[in-house]
Amino acid sequence: MKIILNLGIAIMGLCGVGMAQSGYQFHSYPSAYSMAELINKNDMKADAQGNIWIAFRDIGLAKYDGASWVFYNTLNSGLPSDTVYSIAFDAQNNVWAGTGNGLANFDGSNWTVYTPVNSGIPENALSLKVSGSNIWCGTNEGAAVFDGVSWTLYNNQNSGIAGDTVTAIHTESNGTVWFGTLNMGISSFYNGIWTTYNTSNSGLGSDSINKIEITPADEVFVTSAGNNNLYKFSGGIMYDFIAELYDGVVPMQGYRFPVCTDLAGDIIFPVRSPYGHYYVCTIDHNSIHLNSYSETYPVASGGFVNPHCAVDNNGVLLYTALADSSGSYGLISFNPNNHIPLPFVQTNENSKFLDINQVKAAVLNRGDMHWNLSSPSYEVPAGQGRQTVFASGFWMGGLDPAEQVYASAQTYRQTGIGFWPGPLDSLTLVVDTAMILFWDRIWKINRSTIEDFKYHFMMGNVTNGTYPVPSEILTWPAIGAAGINRELAPFVDFNFDSAYDPFDGDYPLIRGDQMLFWIINDITGNVYGIQQIPGAGM
Repeated sequence: MKIILNLGIAIMGLCGVGMAQSGYQFHSYPSAYSMAELINKNDMKADAQGNIWIAFRDIGLAKYDGASWVFYNTLNSGLPSDTVYSIAFDAQNNVWAGTGNGLANFDGSNWTVYTPVNSGIPENALSLKVSGSNIWCGTNEGAAVFDGVSWTLYNNQNSGIAGDTVTAIHTESNGTVWFGTLNMGISSFYNGIWTTYNTSNSGLGSDSINKIEITPADEVFVTSAGNNNLYKFSGGIMYDFIAELYDGVVPMQGYRFPVCTDLAGDIIFPVRSPYGHYYVCTIDHNSIHLNSYSETYPVASGGFVNPHCAVDNNGVLLYTALADSSGSYGLISFNPNNHIPLPFVQTNENSKFLDINQVKAAVLNRGDMHWNLSSPSYEVPAGQGRQTVFASGFWMGGLDPAEQVYASAQTYRQTGIGFWPGPLDSLTLVVDTAMILFWDRIWKINRSTIEDFKYHFMMGNVTNGTYPVPSEILTWPAIGAAGINRELAPFVDFNFDSAYDPFDGDYPLIRGDQMLFWIINDITGNVYGIQQIPGAGM
């Protein structure tokens, strides 16, 4: 039996929309609700039309179209409870809402509600996942699946699921279903076989699972309660992603990760660095790209409150946070198309590890090395936690024809920065903004990557497109690449045309088994009016 209820709508005006700054914008919640009501959220999703939906703990289900809010509750709609736990969308873009009194389906006009009375689903619908024609629903009595006709329930009595309180569900492309539970870890189900991962048999630091996200490459990421809560399932092992897999220099330990997926299916999340900058990050295998950074409109000192995020159909990331010093709550949006990065901010692109031959040493492209701006980072042997130095810096000095001493030196950045990214123009002795952004990175290349490229080029795989050229080879800053008209990065000119082009067989020329390449100068900071170390500049 289906329960059909007529639609009632409450449309709430915005309290105000902040002006976009560097791609960031603040969107206020409606003033009709208190901060105590708005702070408690359970889920956040974007539908195919780009609307953002939020599941609130006490005030129902909200939809935001970028300009106005619509709130659905038990008084104005067919929503069976004002406690909404989860949100999902099916192929027809119908909204599924898991509540404290069953599962509701909303087609834009009518509501259909599934309860223990008219279906096989338990009352509390804590988590949802649409997979093909199946609707998976995690409850406090197991996981139920609806095939459009009937319900099937998996619990501790009839299956190998880790626990009956199912807080997260996701599916892989091969049909594997993952179930996150409250205090019992995470289970996978494939071809009738159940496998459970928890704190006693895996790298999980908590058995209370918040969220599961799976990329198009079937990389499984898990967040759990508490800090240090991002995990990745790889090769049959559940890893602590930050402690065991993450290969970036920028510290990420101790953060809460409100993860979601972007339009490409990559894991994306906002985070605040220890240095007061705010990043929007994406995960690329074991690397984290800090795609944006800003000092405006991120989160106030209170940090994320019940953090959630979602990406709309235009690629705009929206996330829940404290907004600013006013203490207002709302959504922060980040539009990458409107973003101009702040220069001179540390990222995982301009700081790299030289990690070969049992050494793991951080190198930054501001003239300092062997630390991450807060902790020592020259580990020998790698993986043992033993640091040989706290920090190192590049110092350079010389005499002019009048024997006047000039020097540039990088210390601990406590009084400024001595070096800046990019080669100087040979005539003007400056670097423009576009060149700064291009050069604000370190190119890291392994001998094995080059040898692999050379093999595939000789086999014709580069020319016919079956072998994707690695980005470190494709973007190598040699003459002829990216508008570069000077001899800068060394390369092997395979066809002797004096221009770098990997599709002609050219490749980076390096020494040893691994090399880092970057170019710095000691003038750019003066041009931009940024404090520089006293005595620096030649």
